[in-house]
Amino acid sequence: QQPQNSVSIFPYSSDFNYQKFQTNTSLTTKWQYQNLTIKANLLANLNNLKTHQPVLVNSSNKNTYVFFNPSFNLKYEFNSKWSGSVNYSKSQNVSDFNQIYPGVILQSFNNLAQNPEIINQHKINAINAQLSYSNIFKSFFARLLFQSSDNQSQITISNEVDNNGFLINRIINRPNTVKNFGYTIDLSKGI
Repeated sequence: QQPQNSVSIFPYSSDFNYQKFQTNTSLTTKWQYQNLTIKANLLANLNNLKTHQPVLVNSSNKNTYVFFNPSFNLKYEFNSKWSGSVNYSKSQNVSDFNQIYPGVILQSFNNLAQNPEIINQHKINAINAQLSYSNIFKSFFARLLFQSSDNQSQITISNEVDNNGFLINRIINRPNTVKNFGYTIDLSKGI
């Protein structure tokens, strides 16, 4: 029996060509009537990604993504001291190079990561509302802020420790959602 010659190819970063072209176009409008101010912004985001691994056959990919990321702000001033506002924003994007490189990456002295061959898209929907009080003459400021966000990713990351003590990050092609809720109270008094 003849021994088989096997070529072991480790995907060094020099074997991976990555080009990202990104452009942003924004349209902003502001409308004010008495104590009410409304702002709207529409951001169009174009991402053109090209990847190529010369050591692999049929390993060239070209993907184009267009995302629309709107944001809205509504502010009302009740009087010279009290104001309230509500903000909403939506953000969509694709992962960057260190998140889409499909090889094994030594991220730290004890952490290996195998990234997926898919290009991860992530979305963030955020809303916050705040009530503010400002008294300049008494140097007193107060703010009550409520925040909520919904983060969605196309992948889920699973961490495991192997027999050698390395932390292995495994990418699972399954949606992942994280929701955050919180509030902040700020008080400030000058002397």
